[in-house]
Amino acid sequence: MRIGWGITGSGHLLLETVEEMERIASKYEIYGFLSRAGERVVRVYGLWSRIQSLLQDRMVREEEQAPAFPLACRFSTGSWRALVVSPASANTVAKVVHGIADTLLTNAIAQAGKGGVPVIIVPTDLRAGKLRTRLPYSLDLSLCGCVECPPAKKCPAGAIKFSGQRSSLDLTKCEGCGLCLEACPRGAITFGKEIEIYVRPLDAENARKLRGIPNVTVLDSPHRISEVLHQLEEKIAP
Repeated sequence: MRIGWGITGSGHLLLETVEEMERIASKYEIYGFLSRAGERVVRVYGLWSRIQSLLQDRMVREEEQAPAFPLACRFSTGSWRALVVSPASANTVAKVVHGIADTLLTNAIAQAGKGGVPVIIVPTDLRAGKLRTRLPYSLDLSLCGCVECPPAKKCPAGAIKFSGQRSSLDLTKCEGCGLCLEACPRGAITFGKEIEIYVRPLDAENARKLRGIPNVTVLDSPHRISEVLHQLEEKIAP
């Protein structure tokens, strides 16, 4: 079964999403739809090579499709049998429930609705309250103090700058290679640090409203996606 899979700009549930994509790749022909923010986050979390290996030439990037998103329009003609969006950021969810279709992913969801294509969404902000998540590469300035910065010299993307015995990390350039982590003698750079954030009631309410949209299934985990796809497969089987 040929399916589209959208990735938006959220690091939460991203690794679980990639794991699920890899797990079911032998069964489904997956076409990836990456928003600009989604592509950046995939790179920062060091998952770009895994996504490339998985999708190869079946990758649709918002950077290349804007502003008309022509490939997203094919959902209205049934080119794909289902659309998965995981992880779905609070921003994407808010736009969907308010009928806004001005990005690759929100346009794809709108076109899927017009074509009667089932949509499976895994929102990152599903329930209001505290949520534990993991950061990409981060820099603890309190541990900086080298005369020279080895990570700045090692970083091939130029994401780390050094000035006056103080370093800075620019995540808009980070490619998630991990060389900085290995090079830092003071342990000032970390990856995957767990933090606690707060999901706003507004974002949780928008996620709830998704359930009222026809043909949309809302899940709490990427690892439930294969179960729903299997159910869809059984329904459309001749």
